[in-house]
Amino acid sequence: MNRRTTFLVIVVICLVVSVAFVLLVYNNQPAQDDVSPVVMITTPSPGEVLAGSVVIVFNATDENLIDMYEIYIDDQLKSATQSYAWDTTTESNTAHTVKCRARDASENWGENTISVSVDNVGSNSAPRISLDNPRDGRVVSNMTTISVSVTDEENLIADI
Repeated sequence: MNRRTTFLVIVVICLVVSVAFVLLVYNNQPAQDDVSPVVMITTPSPGEVLAGSVVIVFNATDENLIDMYEIYIDDQLKSATQSYAWDTTTESNTAHTVKCRARDASENWGENTISVSVDNVGSNSAPRISLDNPRDGRVVSNMTTISVSVTDEENLIADI
């Protein structure tokens, strides 16, 4: 073999090895993760009526590591963990949205949202008292009968 042939053989071998190396590296790249985590709210249940202190708990599953958790109530972040102790006595007695989110290592977000109702009737409100007699602005003298009306959301009116 002459020098020129030897040189061409070496160049061809280098090209084949380079192409093989590139194909090997390219084929061994991990597939891009575009699958979001699956989020399941354990407690409370959708549509549940809540009162007092309630613990919100959720689970998230994914093929990869979950690296972030979030719990929102009415679109306000309340916790960056998988559980949150919610004091519903500070909330209005109405429907509320609970959203739980999880992010995997590829930054894919999964979420689950439920609606619940808060009903702390009577636990936050004092009874309402209205004066029936004498009427507003009336001047009284001597003996006068005073009467009042009392209403309470839980009908727990004590004797007056």
